[in-house]
Amino acid sequence: MSTGSDIELIALASAAADEVRSGIVTTPITLHNANAMSAAGEAFIAASKTLEVRLDMAKVEPSSVAVAVTLAWLGSAQRHGKELCLTSLSADFNGVIEFSGISSMFAEHISSVA
Repeated sequence: MSTGSDIELIALASAAADEVRSGIVTTPITLHNANAMSAAGEAFIAASKTLEVRLDMAKVEPSSVAVAVTLAWLGSAQRHGKELCLTSLSADFNGVIEFSGISSMFAEHISSVA
């Protein structure tokens, strides 16, 4: 789903399309695009007709900004009554979460760490 010329979350087709909406975060999350990425994620989550939304985070570089945007997505999912599942987090991204002391906020939302 493209939400701007340089911001993209790609929706994936799913065999269980009525149960899970899946996507890949393809745009790097930086300080310069954090607000736009937050809005793109919220739009992706809000557009989901499913209870569960999965985001593949394999291409997301670990940073405190990326963690903050991901936290915004968790809040958006909660506001929209959705479960957000983060897949393919790098060990370094998970390390930033742990260093920030907010692992408990992510614990039930991480399905795999690469």
